[in-house]
Amino acid sequence: MEAARKLYMCACGVLTEKVCENCGEPVCDICSTLDVVRFDPGFNGIGDYCPNCKKHLNAGVLDNVHWIEIAGRFA
Repeated sequence: MEAARKLYMCACGVLTEKVCENCGEPVCDICSTLDVVRFDPGFNGIGDYCPNCKKHLNAGVLDNVHWIEIAGRFA
């Protein structure tokens, strides 16, 4: 028997199981922004962020130079 998943209500009213990686607020697929973050040189993480945190999240977010470098590795 599986444990029941916990569902949260996003600000737009959609039920979701995702939460913002920064503040912990519930976010749905439509409202969230998926972004690559770097916390230390050895770790690149992918996280969902709410619209408010995405506007204010500057520390650790990869810029276009890093995206070009990452894309070049897999091309």
